[in-house]
Amino acid sequence: MKFKISGIRFFVLFIAFCFFTQLVANPVDEKTKIKLLIDKVETCNCKFIRNGSEHSPKDAKSHLELKLSKAGSRIKTAEQFIQYLATKSSFTGRPYYILENGKKIPSATWLKEKLKEIENKK
Repeated sequence: MKFKISGIRFFVLFIAFCFFTQLVANPVDEKTKIKLLIDKVETCNCKFIRNGSEHSPKDAKSHLELKLSKAGSRIKTAEQFIQYLATKSSFTGRPYYILENGKKIPSATWLKEKLKEIENKK
């Protein structure tokens, strides 16, 4: 028994296959990645150091959400979010840090590690 697919059926199947493989290959869009990163800041057992002062995870979340909202559509990817908003003060230029388990880690390093975790969860 031969299985025959007409041109239009083949095209529809091909488009469906492409759509499905894109979903499997990249299940988390960039806006979701940014939200997940901010959520990780909020739920971490750490302190957020900004301009030399320690802040709670909840305060850090609020601060990052405020910066993100002010950036508007200029921030399109999680990498841009980390690079331009979540690593240093816009006013003083001083870097942000995460204080976790007694270790002071640059927020860029910490967030990039969390982004890897998000992307590898697929």
